[in-house]
Amino acid sequence: MDSGAVSILVGIDGGGTRTRIAVQNGGSLGEPLLVGASSLSRRGVVEVESELRDAVSRAVAAPESVAAVCAGFASAGTRRADYDAILRRIFPAARIRVLTDAELAWRGAFGGEDGIVVISGTGSIAWGRYQRHQARAGGLGPGRDRGSGDWLAAHPGSAAQREAGRDLAALVHDVAAQLAWPQPRVCAVGGVVENVAEVRRALAQSLPWPLAAPRASATAAALSVARSLLDPGPPPSASA
Repeated sequence: MDSGAVSILVGIDGGGTRTRIAVQNGGSLGEPLLVGASSLSRRGVVEVESELRDAVSRAVAAPESVAAVCAGFASAGTRRADYDAILRRIFPAARIRVLTDAELAWRGAFGGEDGIVVISGTGSIAWGRYQRHQARAGGLGPGRDRGSGDWLAAHPGSAAQREAGRDLAALVHDVAAQLAWPQPRVCAVGGVVENVAEVRRALAQSLPWPLAAPRASATAAALSVARSLLDPGPPPSASA
């Protein structure tokens, strides 16, 4: 690639309820777009592709000019090939990398360093890495993730919010035990822990370790990974 050319990068943080899309055009970084769900465990391939294509068309004049795309999706663990195919149809000339939403959140939270991230949005999952080993807990699928937005919708009330926080803490303990990490670094992200104070409070009280603030958003991490697809060196940090 011509080192003097301006590269358009796209970062996607796809969830079961909302999807955030960030575009970086050279040094210009626009506000992330917020669109509908892009989880293939909840919507079909045609619906997800249409949602993403329509959103991208509002942010990028010529999707075929996009150089690299990194996207994280909640169901990428089992549907990675489908997501890859969707993105290649939308961005025919781009280098593409598909991650799970959990790994993408972890990359944003810790900048690729060791840590455990617990996510509570539409679903819930904990994902971590320690000394090159990875582990996860939760992420069972629609209606089965305790401590998630789905679960809270089916169990309204403040008592359920306190219980949800303990359930999320249990996911963190599970991952820490799998990694044999006695003093892990922990971060919590997602719509539930960010917007439901009682859940976050119960989560923090149920952990013997402090909750760290995330270093960057998932879309920032996605843009950083997209940039690394064009540059073999260490990816610089981004903010989105």
